[in-house]
Amino acid sequence: MNQPIESDTVYLVDDDAAVRDSISLLIETVGLNCRTYPSAEAFLAGLDAEIRGCLILDMRMEGMSGFELQEELNQRGCMLPTIFLSAHGDVPTTVRAMKAGAADFLTKPVNGALLLDRVQSALALAHARRQAQRVRQNARRKLESLTEREFEILKLATGGQTNKEIARELGISFRTVEVHRSHILLKTGATSLFELSQLLRVSGLLTDAD
Repeated sequence: MNQPIESDTVYLVDDDAAVRDSISLLIETVGLNCRTYPSAEAFLAGLDAEIRGCLILDMRMEGMSGFELQEELNQRGCMLPTIFLSAHGDVPTTVRAMKAGAADFLTKPVNGALLLDRVQSALALAHARRQAQRVRQNARRKLESLTEREFEILKLATGGQTNKEIARELGISFRTVEVHRSHILLKTGATSLFELSQLLRVSGLLTDAD
């Protein structure tokens, strides 16, 4: 089994105290932190914007259901990979959970070794998501330093247009385009058009219309 990723916590939401006790004990045997909650409402009450780790979530609970909690987390932009637990697993329920973004779906009573394996996979996914988010945020910071004109030229250049074509389309001189492109490279730290294209791609700033 892979070594646990430091600083991550496994959050367990289940209205069955016996399940919470047994699973939290299992999680802690491999050196992971585990925080338990008796309801979705209790979990949301303590939700931190900087929360890290993964979520083990019971499907059917008193009050807010597991599905409803998942929908709420999606709306809040929470990136916690979710492992659903249910005593009533079936194909439609599993498909619904996975389509809504669940990392996994297991049925109760769950095999301990299987659960630990899926938890490690979920934590690895959480780590990868945070890495991707950092890359995206860094790219956005660089691109947001550009002026509106520089960003316009960047899109045209990475779209395959030459300096002459850009100058003609924007009604500016060839030399002005060259100066703008020089400023773009300086501000972003990129050294080539390929690097600029990659920066633009990972930033998420372009829409389908672009």
